[in-house]
Amino acid sequence: MKYTILICLLLGAAACASDDLSPDIKRAMLDRVNSIRAAGCTCGTVVYPPVQPLTTINIPLSEAAFAHAQDMYLHNYFSHVSPQGISPEERVTTAGYEGNFLAETIAAGCTTVNEAVNAWLQSPSHCEALMKREANEMGVAQVKSYWTLELGQKR
Repeated sequence: MKYTILICLLLGAAACASDDLSPDIKRAMLDRVNSIRAAGCTCGTVVYPPVQPLTTINIPLSEAAFAHAQDMYLHNYFSHVSPQGISPEERVTTAGYEGNFLAETIAAGCTTVNEAVNAWLQSPSHCEALMKREANEMGVAQVKSYWTLELGQKR
C-alpha cells in the first residue's frame, strides 16, 4: 500500500479549526472528493477517468481518522505511523472498520476542506488515493490544522 503525505504550507493561516468536524463539514469533504471522482483527474502524468462516487461517511473510518489527527496534533508529529508504531491499518482495525482499508491521506497547515483537498490534488500520490476505483466510503477528521482522510471498500 502506498501512503501519502503532504504538508500544506499556508502563510498567515493562524486561525485554528474545530477539534471535531460537524456533519456539514464532513458532507462538504464527501461532496468535494466526489466532484473530483466524477470529473476524473490527472494525477502527475497519469490520467484517471471518472470513477463511482463514495457513497458513505463511515463512522469507524472517521473515528480512526480523528484518533490519528488528534494524536499528530497532541504529540506534534506528521506521519502515517505514530511514534508508538501504530499504522493506518492498525488504526482502522482498532476503530472497528470491517471493510477493506485502501488508503490514508494526511495534511497539516490547512484550515478548510478546499485547502486540504487542493493540496492533495497537487501530489500525484494523494490524487491517486482520491481516485481509487475500489473505494466506496470514507472517514475524515480535522484537529486544528491536521487532517486525516481514510478510504475504504465495504465488504
